[in-house]
Amino acid sequence: MKKDRIEKKGIYSRINEAVESVISLSESVENENAAQLKRFLKEAASSVPKSLERGFFSGNRIARKLSILEAHRSLDETKLYLSLIESFGYAETEKVKRKIERIINMLNTEAS
Repeated sequence: MKKDRIEKKGIYSRINEAVESVISLSESVENENAAQLKRFLKEAASSVPKSLERGFFSGNRIARKLSILEAHRSLDETKLYLSLIESFGYAETEKVKRKIERIINMLNTEAS
């Protein structure tokens, strides 16, 4: 089964770990002006595993590709919000962005 193969490679657990890192980072930002940015960041990161659950583990090849594209969009959006948080000086985000990049690379490999 594809889900077992994905789990053996650790993709799904790494996604969940990265999402937890993003949420933890967003909660550490205490600037009241960043409230909406933090909410957007959490929503974008939380949608990555949901995107994969919708189609990645189905036997349908098209649904699988679409779920990967949707996850990519959410990962790109997450990176954008992380960059904004860093550029406004709210937090250092490089470590979390590296985790996101690794997930993108793993998904690219799995998609091919």
